[in-house]
This record gives sequence, structure tokens and C-alpha cells, in this order.
Amino acid sequence: MVIEFLQDVVGVLGVLNEWLSANKLLVFSLAIPAFSYLFSKQYEERSAIRAFDQRQHERNLQKELRLFDLKEKRMEELRRDLARVIELDALAAATSTSEEDKISALETIASLRLRVPIDDPDYQCFHDSCKLSTQRILGEAVDKPILESREKSIRPLVSVGHEILCRWERDLEKNLRMSDMQKGNST
Repeated sequence: MVIEFLQDVVGVLGVLNEWLSANKLLVFSLAIPAFSYLFSKQYEERSAIRAFDQRQHERNLQKELRLFDLKEKRMEELRRDLARVIELDALAAATSTSEEDKISALETIASLRLRVPIDDPDYQCFHDSCKLSTQRILGEAVDKPILESREKSIRPLVSVGHEILCRWERDLEKNLRMSDMQKGNST
């Protein structure tokens, strides 16, 4: 059975070989365009895939850049608002604070509290420091030891704000490095 099959295959190959020998010009005139078409089709598909991957990579890069810009803007706003609260806190000690400054301070402190996420490790300390600053700016009674040294009473807010900003900056830098490493591996 197998021998008969092999004999049939050899016979077909022999006939095919005779036909190809007799029609070389026809075979080449049909084979070259067919191979060219198949090659160009394959090249076109690979080019389309590469172009799609490149567009996807560029979109991801743009998304990451927008995210990093937003994070950087958030850190700058936090830094600015912390400076404003510390300034108003210090002014409240030196002079009587106007109603306008009090309202501005309350808005800024509220904005600060909303900007720091609750799951931040320093959130509670930050919240307490903001509360103390609010009380001092509004002229509410605060424990005497805290009022004795205004610089010492502002220090927790400065310290916690600095810790939060440093952690955010480290996270941003770490994310940038990770992103750069991933881009290096993908190109």
C-alpha cells in the first residue's frame, strides 16, 4: 500500500518535472509575479503592524507625559499652598489677620487637605498640622506651649508637607525611570 502510494507520487512528480521542463518560460513568467505579490503582501502586513505598534507607543508616551505633567503641577500647587499657609500663619502671629486673609487661608487649607490623599502615610499628621494652623490664623485658643514658640508650632506643617512633597517627587522620579527602562526594552 505504501509502496504503491510512493510509486504514484514519483509518477506525478515525473509528469510535473516534464511539464515544467517543457514550459520554463511560462512557469517563470507566472512564478516571478506570484512570488513578488506574496512578498509585497507580507511586507505590507508587517509594515502595518510596525506602524500600529509605533502609534500605540507614541500614544502611551504622550499619556505618560501628560500624567507626569499633572503630577508635577500637583506638587507645585501643594508647595505654593503650603508656603501661603505658613506665611499667613506667621502673619497671624505678628499682626491681626484681616477677614480676607482668614478666608483665603481657610480656602487654601481646605484645598491642601483635599489634595493629600487619605491613604498617604502622613495624612493624619498633616491634617492635625493644618488644623493647628487654622486655629492660629483664626485666632482661636490654642494650647499655650504651642503659642510660646510660633516657629516650633509651624514646624510640623512644614515637616509633614516636606515629607509628602519629597515622597511624591521620589515616586515621580521612580516612575520616570521605570518608564524610561520600559521604553528602552521596547525599542
